[in-house]
This record gives sequence, structure tokens and C-alpha cells, in this order.
Amino acid sequence: MHNSHQSFAVRQRLINARGNADNQLVWFTDGRPARSWDQTPQAFDVMDEWITTMQENPGMTAGEARAQMTNEFATDACFTTDGVLQDKGDGVWSGILDDEADGACTSRYPIYSTSRIEAGAPITGDSYSCGTDAVHTPLIPVAQAVAEGYYGVWEPTVAQIARLEEIFPEGVCAYGAFHAPGNAPELPPAPFTDADPDAYYGPGVQWASALGVTNGTSPTTFTPRGTATRGQVAAFLWRFVGEPRSTRQVPFVDTSSNAYFFNALRWLVDEGLTTVAGSRPSFRPSDTTNRAEAVTFLYRVAGEPPVDASSLPFTDVSPNAYYRDAVAWAAQTGVTVGTSPTTFSPVRPVTRADFVTFLYRARELRAADPCLAPTSIGGGPTGSPAVC
Repeated sequence: MHNSHQSFAVRQRLINARGNADNQLVWFTDGRPARSWDQTPQAFDVMDEWITTMQENPGMTAGEARAQMTNEFATDACFTTDGVLQDKGDGVWSGILDDEADGACTSRYPIYSTSRIEAGAPITGDSYSCGTDAVHTPLIPVAQAVAEGYYGVWEPTVAQIARLEEIFPEGVCAYGAFHAPGNAPELPPAPFTDADPDAYYGPGVQWASALGVTNGTSPTTFTPRGTATRGQVAAFLWRFVGEPRSTRQVPFVDTSSNAYFFNALRWLVDEGLTTVAGSRPSFRPSDTTNRAEAVTFLYRVAGEPPVDASSLPFTDVSPNAYYRDAVAWAAQTGVTVGTSPTTFSPVRPVTRADFVTFLYRARELRAADPCLAPTSIGGGPTGSPAVC
């Protein structure tokens, strides 16, 4: 495909429709400065054995047939300009459709974005219209889109806004925006076989999957009971607010520019949402995040609104704890109900299910009343004013 990200748009569509993409392989051949090898015959060899195996075994799925093949290239892979294999295997494209570290081929061939994806649309590219009947893409006035940061760092003049309003009199697409209560379209089911839709976290996982806040730990698993690492929390938060762009340098010595959470760290540092201390600061992306840290991150993203913590019901939150206001805010807004009526369990590792649920409840809060929190809750740059 001429646009490399389309291979993964197709893969995500397959996952959404079938629950897996076992019938697809993704190969990349380096075309820089000019490709000197035609990969087509090798691809036909793989397809021929694959189809033959399925014909000889009518009960086999595409994935089962592939596992029986003898062709060593029946897997995801990337190649040099002259056809020399660079890397192959099921994990070489990690980091594009999941929350894992970048795979070997992902690192060699970064997948660039599109204007729609930057605006919050899913990688699938299958949202073709906006309005009340389009999932996740309501229309909003041009002025609101500008105020909420949908145009990034661009600051249009009054004349330019007027021209946009002339072109789009009914409004512009708010990709990823949450519909108002009572007007929310049905979300597609999450593709994760290990996430119970009827569990307390079910609606949150469904919402996070549909809007691209999480891609799971694999195309078909979410690992709800797994602990959320600091890198995953950073990525979730960044996607939650619409993946704002930042050119800020990341000062942490333990992070790589190839990491799936690297752009999230740029944003966190740029907004002052994480601490940078010492001559060799570290972020510890693989460390477990506890519940206190998770809620504190979200409270900072919300703009740290004033809160009365005197009536906090949780007896295990110290009056002097750095996270007390954050927990009080989360409790008062319904983001958390604690681990019991009187405990929050601040040092307990936060699970992936819990953190996605926190985000989902915060998003519902923002949808119910935009004036309760800055527009950073579910769209727009941190600190931008709510349109009330």
C-alpha cells in the first residue's frame, strides 16, 4: 500500500470485525533511496501455500493454517531494499495497534499519522461523516473547535475563523468527542476476549477501545487485572486528551524516542504534569503505578480544581498526603468510589481496568457538564477554558 499506515488501518478493521487479524500479514520493504527488489513473487509463494493448506484442511482457520506452513516468511516482516530480511515474527509491528514497546520493524519504519488521526479519528479511517448519527464524531461550531484546541498550535485570525464558518456553517467534526447524554450512539464492542463487558470496568474498556485510548496488550486481550505501568498511564492520559502535539525535549535518561509513550512524555513535561528533578532525571516507565499516583495524574490533567478535602470518607488517606486533594476530587466527582466505603488503598497498584474506569468516569463528568472541569477532560489542551 502506498500509505504505510493503511496496512494497520486494515488490520484494525479486521480485528474490529472478526476479533483477530490472523488472515493478514504485513511486510515492509525499504524503498529508500530506490527499491531494487520485487517482493511480489515471494508474497505469492506464501499466499499459494497458505491457500493450499486451507483447501486441504477445510476446518482450519487462517491462523491455524498459517501455523502449519513451512514457509519461514509466513509472518509479519520487514526487508532491506534488496530483499534481505531485517526482522520477522508476530511482534515486529508492536506499538502501533497496542500499548507494547515498539517492535523491531516499528522502530525501523515509524508509521506516520494523518490529519484525521491527529484530530482524534481512529486509525481505521472508517468514520466518513459527522453529525448525531456518526459514532464519536458530532459537529461542533468552528469557534468552539478553535477554543478547545482542535486546530493545535494554529491560532486563526478573526477573518480566518469567519471564512471557516462560511465553509462549514453546520460546524466541524469533533473526532473522538463524546456525545451529550441522551444522544450517545452505541459503541462497538471491545475486541478483548479477557474483558467481561458486564464487569464494573466493562463500559470503560468498551469506550476506551472505541476511542483509541487503549489498544490492549494484544489485538484480542486487554489484561484487565494487569497493573498499569507509568508508561501505560502516560499513554492513556495523552490519548484521553486527544494526543496533543509537543516538541518539548524529554529529559528522562530512561526513555527512548522509539517508546510508544514518548510523545505522551513530551506532553506531560510540557504541561508540567510530571516532575523533572536532578541532573539525570528518570521517569521509570516500567514501574507500577499505584492508585494515589494514578488519581494525581488525572487530577493534574483536570487542572487541579479547588476541592474541600475535609469530608473525605477514606481513613487511609493521610491529611498531609500529597495526593489528598486529588483523591478528594476523584471521590466527590464520582471518578472513584474507593476500595470500600472507608478506604481508598492509595499504595495498592492500580490495575489497567481501574485506570480505564477512572478515565471513563472523568469523561462522563466532562460530557455531563463542560463547566465542571477544563476542556482537557476528554479533548482540548490542558488549561483551555470550558465553553459554558
